[in-house]
Amino acid sequence: MNIQQFIADELGLPISEVKPDSSIRLLITDSLEMVYLMQELECKYGVVIPSEQIGRFLTVGDIISFLEPN
Repeated sequence: MNIQQFIADELGLPISEVKPDSSIRLLITDSLEMVYLMQELECKYGVVIPSEQIGRFLTVGDIISFLEPN
């Protein structure tokens, strides 16, 4: 499963709404939901996402770019 599909599944959204240029703020309106998603991404991909990095994720593509090198 690719990162985009994983995010869509975790947020309960169709993949058509979760594109690399999709705004995180439009997809996630609750800060707790963002924390949950980051925890799930950390577990799934075996990475640590620093809290200061989370605020830099403006689009789904930003998250993908952060995780792909790992």
